[in-house]
Amino acid sequence: MTNPSPAIEVVEVLDPQELARARRQREDFDRNSAWLQAHISEAYADNRGLYICVAGQELFVAARVQDAIAQATTPHPDDEGWFTRYIPKVRVARVYAAARISGGSAGQRRGVAVGRISRRHWGGPDCA
Repeated sequence: MTNPSPAIEVVEVLDPQELARARRQREDFDRNSAWLQAHISEAYADNRGLYICVAGQELFVAARVQDAIAQATTPHPDDEGWFTRYIPKVRVARVYAAARISGGSAGQRRGVAVGRISRRHWGGPDCA
């Protein structure tokens, strides 16, 4: 027996205070994300196999994600745009594939292989 798809509820938010909070959270996230992009080489090289949390344009590192979040939110309680990542121990090529859409995907119609990476992009044997 297969599990039914979870129900998705779409709610329109009109409350000005909630919209302002969401805008502030997005602005905080964008600043933190830009900071990580500017420091990504050293952040990844020094912290393989660990969790990172970025808050207040500052990096916090721990062996457990909960600890990284606690370290980050203590000095930056007002930053609602923090985020976490796990930095894999080994640097390898990763494949990120799009889900297929019923009746064929837009990517397939444009000649893009969905769900695989081609030799042209990766340099290795074609992944079927």
